[in-house]
Amino acid sequence: MSVTYYFNREDGWRSITKESVNAVCVTVDYLVYTVELVEATALDKTGEGFCQQFSETIDRIETRFNCSVTFLVTDADGGSNKGRKLLGKQRPYLVLPSCWGHQVSSAIIVILLVD
Repeated sequence: MSVTYYFNREDGWRSITKESVNAVCVTVDYLVYTVELVEATALDKTGEGFCQQFSETIDRIETRFNCSVTFLVTDADGGSNKGRKLLGKQRPYLVLPSCWGHQVSSAIIVILLVD
């Protein structure tokens, strides 16, 4: 696949049944696709566990789309943050920012609760 821009995004939430679910989305040539939903309740949520999960996801995407992932955005919480930093050491060519949307949302909630 010829890719102009390739971007990988992972995010997680709880389902109605309280299971952890992670979504993996990619942006290819400015179009967003949901690649997979992962039931993540039992997955290792340490930095090392997240690093392994991010690495395996990148490998699956690169194989499936015949491309190179160059950009990965994840949550900024403890496990994701450490996993992203470990991944950066393994794959220094990746751009690995954290998601600021979560921090802005949390700050707004705190401000609203104070008032």
